[in-house]
Amino acid sequence: MRPNTWIKSEYARNVLTLMSGTTIAQAIPVAITPVLTRLYSPAEFGLFAVYMALIAIGTMIATGRLEMAVLIARKDADALRLALISIAISGVFSILALCVIIIWGQQIAAASGQPEIGDWLYIVPFSIFLFSVYKVLLHWLNRKKHYELMARSRVTQSGSISVLQVIVSLGTKITPGLALADCLGRALSLVLILGRIRHTVKLPGFHRARQLALIRRYRNFPFLGSPTSLLNVLSLQLPYVIIPALFSSAVAGLYFLVFRVLMMPISVLGEAMMEVFRNKAAEDLEQHGTCRPVFIKTLSSLVIIGLPPTLLLMIFGREIFAFIFGEDWREAGLYATILAPMALFRLVCAPLGGVLFIREKLKLVLFLQSLFFLMVALSLALGWVYDDAVLMVVFLSVSGCLFYLVQALNSFRLSTIENTRAS
Repeated sequence: MRPNTWIKSEYARNVLTLMSGTTIAQAIPVAITPVLTRLYSPAEFGLFAVYMALIAIGTMIATGRLEMAVLIARKDADALRLALISIAISGVFSILALCVIIIWGQQIAAASGQPEIGDWLYIVPFSIFLFSVYKVLLHWLNRKKHYELMARSRVTQSGSISVLQVIVSLGTKITPGLALADCLGRALSLVLILGRIRHTVKLPGFHRARQLALIRRYRNFPFLGSPTSLLNVLSLQLPYVIIPALFSSAVAGLYFLVFRVLMMPISVLGEAMMEVFRNKAAEDLEQHGTCRPVFIKTLSSLVIIGLPPTLLLMIFGREIFAFIFGEDWREAGLYATILAPMALFRLVCAPLGGVLFIREKLKLVLFLQSLFFLMVALSLALGWVYDDAVLMVVFLSVSGCLFYLVQALNSFRLSTIENTRAS
C-alpha cells in the first residue's frame, strides 16, 4: 500500500477514533461548566485552578518522562520495562510529595497567601500518581494502536469528573469537593484501562542489568526531557499560581475558565492527533527517511478544524461567554478573544512538535521551552508593572504564538532525515 493511501485510510481512521472520543470527552465538562459557573464564583474557580496547576506540574516531574520512550522502544518487553520504571518513579515521587504536605502543608498554604488551599492539598499527591500512571498506559496503548480504548478511557474520565462535580456542587459548595471529584474521575478511568488490558499484557521478569541498560539508553528523557516538559507545563500553568498574587483569585478564575472551555479541548484534540501522528511519523522516518507527507496532511487538517472557531471567538468572544456562563464571566470572553490566536497556533503546531522527540532533539526542545518560559515570565512581570491584567493576557498570547510557530518550523526542518544536520 502506498504511503498516501495509508494516510487516507488507517491514519484517518485512527485520528477520527481518538478525536471522536476526545470531542465527546471535552463536550461533557464544557456542557457542565455553565452550571458550575452559576454555583461557584471566579475566585473559587481560581483556587481550583491552583490545584490543577499543581497536578500538571507534579505529573511532569513524577514520571521522569520515561513514558515517552515506551512508544519508541524496539521491543515490547523493553517498552513494558520502561513503563514499569516510570510508574515506580511516579510512586516514589508521590509518596515524597505527600510527606512534604503532611509536614509543611499548612505552612505552604499560608505562604501562598491562599490558606484555603490547605483543605485539599492532601489530594494532590494521589492525583499526581493516578494521572502519571494514566499517561504511561496511554503511551503503551498508543504503541499497540488501541485507539478505541484510549478514546473510551478519556470519555470515562471526563464524564466521571463532571458528574461528580455536579453532585458535589448540588450538595455543598466547597472547593475541595471539586478537587476530590477530579481525583476520583481519574481513578475510574485508570480502572477501565487496567481492566481491559490486564489479560493481554505479559509483564517481563525483573532483569536488573536490562533495566539499567534501558535507563542508560534513554537517559536523555529524564535528564533533558523532564526539564523541558517541566518548563512547558510551568509556561502554561504558572499564570494560575502567580495571577492570584499579582491581581486576585477572581482574575485567575476568569483565566482558568478560558482554558477549561477553550484551551483544554484544543489541547486534548491536538494530543489525539499527536498520538497518531507520532506513531506514523516514527514509522515513516524509519522506513522512508521522511515524514513530511503526513506532516503536511496533519498541518492542513488541524488548520481546517481550528480556524472557524478561532474567528468566531475573536469576533464574538465576550457575548458568547456572557450568554453561556453568565454576566459575571463576560471578562473571560475578552480573555478568550485575545487568546484565540494562541489557541489556534497551539492546536496546529503542538502535535507537529512530536517530530522533535522522535528525532530525539531534546537539547533543541529544551532551548525552545526555556525561551517560552522566559517570555511567559516576562509577560507576567509586565502585567504586574503596568498593573493591567488585560495587557498581561495580550503578552501571554503573543508569546504563545511565537513559541508554537518556531517549534513547528523546526519540526518541519527535521521531518526529513537526509536534509537534517545534527543539532
